[in-house]
Amino acid sequence: FDVAAEAIARYQPRDIAVVLDFSGSMNDDSELKSITDQDSRDAILANLQQIYDDLDSPEYGDMQFEPVYISSTDNETIKEQLGLVTVTQVEGTGWSWVRGRGWVWGPVTQTVRTEIEYPYPSGSWDDYINYVKSSYGAPANAGYQKKYGYLTLINYWLEKKDNYDQTPDLWKVSAQPVKAVKDAVSVFMNYIQEVDCDDRAALVIYNSPSAAAKLESGLTENLSIIQDLVQHRQAAHYHDTTNIGAGIREGYLELDSNARVGAKKVIVLMTDGQANEPGGTTNAKQYALQQAAAAAERGYQIVTISLGNGADTDLMRDIAELTNGAHYNIPGGSSLNDYEDELLAVFRRIADDRPLLLVK
Repeated sequence: FDVAAEAIARYQPRDIAVVLDFSGSMNDDSELKSITDQDSRDAILANLQQIYDDLDSPEYGDMQFEPVYISSTDNETIKEQLGLVTVTQVEGTGWSWVRGRGWVWGPVTQTVRTEIEYPYPSGSWDDYINYVKSSYGAPANAGYQKKYGYLTLINYWLEKKDNYDQTPDLWKVSAQPVKAVKDAVSVFMNYIQEVDCDDRAALVIYNSPSAAAKLESGLTENLSIIQDLVQHRQAAHYHDTTNIGAGIREGYLELDSNARVGAKKVIVLMTDGQANEPGGTTNAKQYALQQAAAAAERGYQIVTISLGNGADTDLMRDIAELTNGAHYNIPGGSSLNDYEDELLAVFRRIADDRPLLLVK
């Protein structure tokens, strides 16, 4: 007998809601507080130098990248030594008190202090100096108490002034793990476009100005828009906290409204931390699970990625299991770049995991 069989299948297009954590912890691996040993110290100091270069090596007064020790606790004295304040004597005329004569009009010499303008909307030179001279906190714990320079200034921005409306240039810098996420998403979008299977993507980030989540872009075939938006976001872009549940909700609402009939609906959810909004950690975890259950009821699969040692792997695994999805854990290591290759590999794997539809 001659037996023949034929089947024709095609890739099912996907509508993918990419839901990313842009909370304050997304630059923690580049901060002095993350130093644990000599290897991590070397990596973090090198990364802070790279961030300074990313900002086009700004110059303020006489400051240098390598911090200098100043023993004084007087802010005005410290600013003078750093060249942030210049003191000049100006000759003029005015009233002056002369003993035995009282107030006399005539030549006077006035001292004029001119301070270099602080470069960003939030913060001040005094606030930075108070941060560095404090006996507790990241600079002191890392051996940089009373040491002033661009290294500790950048750390001040990353730790204390990381929101976009505080220090709007931080989206440009190579802070970790946010840089690793940006690079991986860019590879993800490029890969989807190269394969050209009619996939679309939306972008949700958490948190928003209201500490919830924000739909940055609805579902679109123009994936370069997603790449550009991700590149222009920074850790704590809108808010510091982590509202995983709101991210999931915003993702499935976009799929509800705009996903195509016949497309596979997927949410790709990433976090490096612990859910803490709304209402604290316990309530926030429960809320995230409730929103995952709502996505499951709709038939939406959630693929979760927990990034770094601080991520809640149990929660992310539970969310994936609730929706018949998959969980990828990238624990990271002592080097800032340990997980970059792993993260890229995970996003490539997600891009490759394409459902097939039997046509004939």
